Amino acid sequence: MFKLINLNVKSTIFPAEVSTLQEQKDGSYFVGLLFAEKSLLKLSLDDQGNLKDMTSLDIESEFDADYLGITGGLRGTSTGDTAFATLHKGSAGLMGLFKKAGTPKNQDELWEDLSIGKGSYGFSYKHSIVQIVDGAFKLRRVKEPGVLLDVAHIGDFIFGLSGNTVFREPYLNSEKRYFLREDLETNYRLHKVEDGLFWLAGDQSRMMKLGLMDNKALPTTKKLPDLPMRASSDSAADGWLYAVAGKSLFRVRVNTENKLDELQLVKTFESGVPLSVTCTELEVGEGEPRKAKIWVSVAQERSTQLYSFETTRPEDMEDLPPAPELKKEWDSGDVLRLSNLSYSKKHGLVGSCFNTSGEAHLFLG
Repeated sequence: MFKLINLNVKSTIFPAEVSTLQEQKDGSYFVGLLFAEKSLLKLSLDDQGNLKDMTSLDIESEFDADYLGITGGLRGTSTGDTAFATLHKGSAGLMGLFKKAGTPKNQDELWEDLSIGKGSYGFSYKHSIVQIVDGAFKLRRVKEPGVLLDVAHIGDFIFGLSGNTVFREPYLNSEKRYFLREDLETNYRLHKVEDGLFWLAGDQSRMMKLGLMDNKALPTTKKLPDLPMRASSDSAADGWLYAVAGKSLFRVRVNTENKLDELQLVKTFESGVPLSVTCTELEVGEGEPRKAKIWVSVAQERSTQLYSFETTRPEDMEDLPPAPELKKEWDSGDVLRLSNLSYSKKHGLVGSCFNTSGEAHLFLG
């Protein structure tokens, strides 16, 4: 049903967790971790999903003892270059001197704290932006205030996301930063569709959309069913961006025929929290409409549930199809908090999770 590969990472101040997992153009994977002694791994799998090689890229040597790990980024590009965000300890601040440092109860509490930059654990936050160019690290920005949750190298630009801000920088000029919105709601990731359009949770839970060259993210009339907006996956087959937010799975698109923004709630989970979603296009016969399969992972207190459904590109794209019905694929107590899902033609579902001992693993299913 699935395979787990132990990443063999040692925790630092909090339990180590995989923050981002991205396939690269050569078929290898970059694994970014928070609170791990080795926070950037490169691993390769054979065709059967067996581990061929796993190497630490030693990003820790670029920083000093305040380094805490990677928060987001590492997306594969056609050139092989990429970018990612790192987290660092800041000062405790005046109030921090008089209160005992806390520990996050769970990953949800931690990410909520990071997204608002609250600094509830005895120190404030700083971030750096690091590029990998021709296989070497390049420090783009170093130890600036606040948390950066995600970074993406797209075309001639670097995009970045904090809890309430999205910005764009020219690739060749890191000092020329344009703030495209500074009143966002809780987004943990940049949510982008194939044609370059970003969808973001905005003020008062209204969806906002942003083109690659737009000067500002613009609000729409559509409201998110819940927050935070954790993860998303673009389905070119049917034209929707699928996303998980709070306890809900929803999809959003710009209708290609009437150009209207459309948002549809797919499911609200009564128990558990949806953590990740991914899509893949299915093979169809000549002349048949395009089809996609969507997977959603839902974290229960002591298990993970995996759901799926198929969706078809409608003959008339102007029509709003009914919400799909989800099918439960499995419920396993051996897999906890399955996230960072993607789909590989060689290996099927790929993601990260914890086992019952709390150790970070690569998931193949």
